[in-house]
Amino acid sequence: MAWSLGAAAQATAPAHAIRRPDHDNPFARQQFFLRGRQGGPAGVSRAELLRRAIRQRDRLPFALRRRANYSTQSPLKGSSLPATSGSWTALGPSPENDLFSGNVSGRVTAIAIDSADDPTGNTVYVGAAYGGVWVTTNALSATPTWKPLTDGQPTLSVGAIALAPGSSAGVPTIIVGTGEPDSAIDSYYGQGILVSHDGGATWTNATGADCSSGTCAESFLGEGFSSILVDPVNPQIILAAASGQNIGAFNLTFVPGIFRSTDGGNTWSKVATFSANGYLWSVTNMTYDSQNATYIAAVDSRGFFKSTDQGQTWTQVTTPFANNVVPSYNFTTSYDNFYRSSLTARQGVVYAVISDSNGMLSAPTACSGQSSGCDTGLVQSTNDGATWTPIAAPVCPTGSGTWCASSDPLFNSDNQGYYDQPIAAPAGSTALIVGGIDLWIAPTVNGMSTAWTDMTQAYGSGTVHPDEHVLAALNSSVWFSGNDGGVWVTQDGSNTTYTNWTDLNTDLNTIQFYGVSTDADTAGVYFGGSQDNDVAISGNGANPPTGSNGLTWTADDFGDGGQTASLATTINNTPTDLVLGENTGISLAYSLTGGSTQYPSCTSFYTCTPTSANLNTVVDSNVIKDASAFYVPFQLLSSNNGYVLLGTCRVWAGPAVPASDGANWIAISPDVTTGNPGSTGTCASNGSNIDQVAAAPSSPATIYAVTDDGNVAFTNNATCVVNGNCASTGVAQPTWTLTSALPLTATSSTRPLSSIAIDPTNPDKIYVGVQDFGPVPTARADSIFS
Repeated sequence: MAWSLGAAAQATAPAHAIRRPDHDNPFARQQFFLRGRQGGPAGVSRAELLRRAIRQRDRLPFALRRRANYSTQSPLKGSSLPATSGSWTALGPSPENDLFSGNVSGRVTAIAIDSADDPTGNTVYVGAAYGGVWVTTNALSATPTWKPLTDGQPTLSVGAIALAPGSSAGVPTIIVGTGEPDSAIDSYYGQGILVSHDGGATWTNATGADCSSGTCAESFLGEGFSSILVDPVNPQIILAAASGQNIGAFNLTFVPGIFRSTDGGNTWSKVATFSANGYLWSVTNMTYDSQNATYIAAVDSRGFFKSTDQGQTWTQVTTPFANNVVPSYNFTTSYDNFYRSSLTARQGVVYAVISDSNGMLSAPTACSGQSSGCDTGLVQSTNDGATWTPIAAPVCPTGSGTWCASSDPLFNSDNQGYYDQPIAAPAGSTALIVGGIDLWIAPTVNGMSTAWTDMTQAYGSGTVHPDEHVLAALNSSVWFSGNDGGVWVTQDGSNTTYTNWTDLNTDLNTIQFYGVSTDADTAGVYFGGSQDNDVAISGNGANPPTGSNGLTWTADDFGDGGQTASLATTINNTPTDLVLGENTGISLAYSLTGGSTQYPSCTSFYTCTPTSANLNTVVDSNVIKDASAFYVPFQLLSSNNGYVLLGTCRVWAGPAVPASDGANWIAISPDVTTGNPGSTGTCASNGSNIDQVAAAPSSPATIYAVTDDGNVAFTNNATCVVNGNCASTGVAQPTWTLTSALPLTATSSTRPLSSIAIDPTNPDKIYVGVQDFGPVPTARADSIFS
């Protein structure tokens, strides 16, 4: 199966560039995620509500509780897996096979190399955005094998990992800061700091600091941890940097700042918070200058702070900006010139990359040919922050072509500095590495004359997945990188180009799905869309990848994949396995081959063109110009060779296989949101959209839509949908009723209604899923009403 925007279905689809949205668009993803997650009782964080729900769940009896091996393919079978109810079978992806990057898994946000116990660099721990902690003991082999360590813990969201000496040789203490501070749609809040003293076999969970008699003065619930550092002089001392920039951090009851443990991570104390203008600001990163025994921390809107007493006390250092411009937040313009910064240190020199709240490299005084007295967003200090000097930022080399223009260096055009910005200065090397969409390397740092090379070329000829989040160096040559597609390694860091990287995602299973469906034509085949990892088909499909173990999935589209659907039908008197998929926005596409055709090998992102038949658009934003959700809800119906319902602020209907792109698609309802109810014009950009649309199984003329501002709209006379002729002249359009008569109205008329299910035999009986965390008169929040 494959999706693309193209011309009308024909025997052979014309060659054309593959459709892909502009990278991740993290800000839009963030707004989509937040829509249903901003309520809650006063003084109670959503993380605390989740913790209560987990505790309640654990009190309930489970049928057939048993422990099962994670994968029969792996010799590292999980001793730390949770008990389950009933019998479950892993379906993958483990991993997913991407057309450009090879094997991919979900976003990797933390990497720790156990160089103390294994100086070869083969023992590596990684943490995923929402996939937990994994370990391999053969990272540098051709096919590393990974083992999950935290599947039974309260959260799978990981922000930072550190290793400390354990009580026995070869078994390190593992400290995990949960919660991912990457400001993305799927950056979930944390549930505290996990500590294991036996290599991950068992865990304790510290949920707060300054605790006594079971009560903690500071709560970790809701934090996202950006850094955890083990003191090299006394490894019992551990520092943890907490950030509120993970998007679960609303209704804050915790305090972002720096926390310190003196007993190997078992108990914690707050040592620093950073306030200004009545706000407490996030610590976005920390590093340690071993030559001067100094810790340096970056604080949102405040700048850099340092500690020379093993993290006990912290003082602010000089502004990194030229002309004495101070890091600050402008409450009038909502602009932060020091929104996020990442740090690294080597031989007494501290390096930092700084982005503003627009995601750009922060340069209050931009450099225009001068070598001093200006800002580039990259700085260095040889005296732990007493003074700072600028470093030239990466620029596209002359003649680089489209690959560099599309990922214009770091954050200058793609504005992702608040989402991905690693920096590393590997020991024993003179190189400096910074990351955004790609990784860029300067073999030596030479102030404003520093020259950079793109190490990964994600949108060119490289194979490393784009969107870099973390870098870890074993030595001057062996470097690991974590990004939106998993983890890669180079063993030739002294002379690295985009060709010298090895894919390590052999059996990591950390993909973040937004939608999954079964193939209506072939049993055992599944489709799904995931965060920055395509729309993909399971390895049991009609065209599985070579060597597939049944858990490997194959990508058939690019970018952020959303919902999918399948229908076994007949088109033009030919039995057809019709499959629909989408990217973000209005981008619905179809395949008539159910996964039996794939894109060929591609030499680069821009040269890959489809040659298989039936790779075409259903409908896109060229036809439907409404504002819409980040992922647009749709339902594939069985009538008329596949008719489709789609929701913006209005309900749309049209054929799954149109004669040309978007042909015969029409709005069949007015605006059903609160933003502009009853309007028949283009949706206003008021942030309100339909979350799900569905036709009743027993009465297809009955259609419901639920919105993210608390409305339910329905019609029982959508006969044009049943007949498949909604766009025909003279056909009566459905009449709609709009209501918000739910128990929620007593506390809020704008609670997001996330989903709808219709009784299979009674079209008048429906169930509505409700998001948000606040109380309701007759039931808990996050409930189902009918």
